[in-house]
Amino acid sequence: MKNRISIIQIMFCSALIAFFQIEYLYAQDTIYLRNPSFEDKPRSGSVYSSPIKDWTDCGLTNFPDESPPDIFSSRVSYWGVELKPYEGKTYLSVVTRYNDSYESISQSLSKPVEAGKCYRLTVFLALAEKYESGTSRMPLVEFHEGNRYGTRTATENFSNPVELFIWGGDASCRTHQLLVRSGPVSNHDWSQYELEFSPKETYQFITIGAYFEKGYKEPYNGHVLVDDLSPIIEIECK
Repeated sequence: MKNRISIIQIMFCSALIAFFQIEYLYAQDTIYLRNPSFEDKPRSGSVYSSPIKDWTDCGLTNFPDESPPDIFSSRVSYWGVELKPYEGKTYLSVVTRYNDSYESISQSLSKPVEAGKCYRLTVFLALAEKYESGTSRMPLVEFHEGNRYGTRTATENFSNPVELFIWGGDASCRTHQLLVRSGPVSNHDWSQYELEFSPKETYQFITIGAYFEKGYKEPYNGHVLVDDLSPIIEIECK
């Protein structure tokens, strides 16, 4: 009887050790992002906007005369965008512009992506059917809506497909290596994109943002909507 109990105890302890080993390895191979679903107060980006929670606005350095990214929700609509979040209450919008500027945000990783290793992450992306936003080249126009009236910037069309780019760097908003690009995003409903990459160097920071389609001849107004970034998982290199 004692031998039988001893064998059961050994088997239980072995299974428990194996479980924790698997959990430990999984944790070691998984890089978590902070606020990967861009949960924050909905807003149209302006010079008065606070940074998106847990992310750094790279436009402050790269394009200080331009507005920061927008945060959309199912309740608050800007620029005619009506798509509901895929996950949570809010999601991110990043744009490209006719003047060769683009929006991007950055954060430090929980663990660096390492040179020579291979990684995978997923993200849900979409293109709004309507996206009308102001630009610095547009004139002011008068408006009268109920009790509100005044002047505002005329709008331009931003509903052109662009790509989501992910860069690696050694500091916030530093784009040392383009790790992966989504390809042009033209789907009007949320679609999951699976992205794989292998860094040439080890990077502690990533920057994500909109950029023009490959082979573009001149800069243009466009956008991509972003929600539900997954953790970055180490995978076997092919």
